[in-house]
Amino acid sequence: MVAARIIKMLDACSAEKSFWMTLGHSVDISDRDAIQLSCGPVKYAESFKYLGVVLSTELTDTADIDTKLSGGRGTFKSLSKIFRSNALTVKLRLKLFQPLIVPIVLHGSECWTLCRVVCDKLNVFQLRCLRTILGVK
Repeated sequence: MVAARIIKMLDACSAEKSFWMTLGHSVDISDRDAIQLSCGPVKYAESFKYLGVVLSTELTDTADIDTKLSGGRGTFKSLSKIFRSNALTVKLRLKLFQPLIVPIVLHGSECWTLCRVVCDKLNVFQLRCLRTILGVK
């Protein structure tokens, strides 16, 4: 009875917008098209973004942290003219760094498992940005 309701609910979903994944282990390539709906197969995903967080089959935060750092680097690079500008004081550039760049990198960080590697990545990112802002090479 419950299985019939679930299948009916899944058939109403769009197969193009639906993904499935396993947590803790990967799935053989031959089994990745195992879930079939009336509207088509549901795709298998090694990782996907859900509510701003990248989930992966390895159950690690590495993919999410790398995505956040990449977003921070991209935003910092797009605003590099502002952060390198001598028309603005260093103090103002540092004040702009805090609300514009830091939240992009640290969004969702309260759920991360902090280890030495993660702390090193965050420190490298911050120090590179600060060197750019201060004009130190």
